[in-house]
Amino acid sequence: ELDQEGVSVQLDWDISDDLAFKWIMADRQYKDLWTQDTDGSPLNQQMLTQTLRHSHRTQEFRLTGIAFSERLDYTIGYFDVEQDVATHEANVNLYYAQLNFIHGPDQTPSDSQALFAHATIRLTDALNLSLGLRSTNDDKSYTSFRRNPDGTLPHPCASPPPGLLSNPPNCALAGLFAVSDSFSSSRTDHRVALDYHLTDDIMLYGQVATGYKVGGINPRPFFLVQIETFAEEELDSVEFGFKTMLANGRVRLNGAVFANDYTNIQLQQDECELPFPPFFGGPCLQPGNVGDADSNGWEIELEAHPTDRLSFDFSLSSLDFDYTRTDPSTAVVAGMVTPWTPETTWSAGIQYDWTFNDGGTLGIRFDANFQDDVYGDAINAATNLIEGYTLANARLMWHSSDDDWEAALEITNLTDEIYYVNIFDQFLGTSGMTGAGIAPPRMWALHLTRNFDF
Repeated sequence: ELDQEGVSVQLDWDISDDLAFKWIMADRQYKDLWTQDTDGSPLNQQMLTQTLRHSHRTQEFRLTGIAFSERLDYTIGYFDVEQDVATHEANVNLYYAQLNFIHGPDQTPSDSQALFAHATIRLTDALNLSLGLRSTNDDKSYTSFRRNPDGTLPHPCASPPPGLLSNPPNCALAGLFAVSDSFSSSRTDHRVALDYHLTDDIMLYGQVATGYKVGGINPRPFFLVQIETFAEEELDSVEFGFKTMLANGRVRLNGAVFANDYTNIQLQQDECELPFPPFFGGPCLQPGNVGDADSNGWEIELEAHPTDRLSFDFSLSSLDFDYTRTDPSTAVVAGMVTPWTPETTWSAGIQYDWTFNDGGTLGIRFDANFQDDVYGDAINAATNLIEGYTLANARLMWHSSDDDWEAALEITNLTDEIYYVNIFDQFLGTSGMTGAGIAPPRMWALHLTRNFDF
């Protein structure tokens, strides 16, 4: 069950011809209740009933202006997000680990504030300089609660391992009740970019930028020793490229090369520290900083209209990911790649349109896209490999002469390709099980649209 509601308000005020103010406020809350039997068998291997409650509000104030005879465009602003209600409660039964307990309701309030500014300076009629700056403060806290199914608190273990019949139930969870930790950070990120128009139809650009993914606290500790913080993931990025419009606007060709330097990459660990050293394993769903990496690549895209009726498009990208450092406290090693990182992707499409005497149009389109092999887990293994696949689609479209009516017949996954959209691999770690979500098969749909003028 999912119950959610939200509201947003936007105010735009044109203070003058050269100055505008914008205010955006949004509020959203939801309650989510779901159950899962992870292994899908009659055995009670991993069964959970979970409830999430969440409420947050965002506000943004933005001042945008033009100055110096339109040589300067600028934006300054402030952003704030407050997550005041955020609880997670679950009935967790992990037979393989001899754990059956009540999780939560864990409390996870957080907030983030940022000041930002961006300016584009027209140095000449052909050369523009863009500058951006953002200063962000993040605060998070997490309070964990673990109880026996009857509401009592687990007692300490008499001797390892915790699953011995002589030990109290859930003894490995002892002490994990009303235990809190917090995380705070401050960051300043920047962007510097230059773009140069060789002609009205050819533009070259280059940029350097920094960014980050905020750190935090392990949101799902199974044991007291797993309450740990993790640092921000940081990125330094360099990109060079071109954008063109050729053949009197009939051909658009864009390309780019980029280099990304990642520090303290955040990935989820399936194995981590257990209550009785030196044991290291599961259950564990702990985010951690697994290391640093370089990610370099290039991409190109083409769109062409040889005639008024015929058009085609094509895009191709290549990515080379390489760990430069891995943390020995994790199972990630050199030669692995982050989850969902394909080396090669491409897409292509072709469309042909007919125009009838009455002004109506009929169009037919075919397209295909390819994704290379990816891994679904930080610890790359054959059990979480999703092999590369190619998907093809077709679409037949009709528009009436007055645009009052539209109809379309589409077929997706023409070749009925079988592939996975996600994978959860515990084969070598905790439960010895791997679960995956299969993608939709070949499907067709008919769309009919009626447009009205008021």
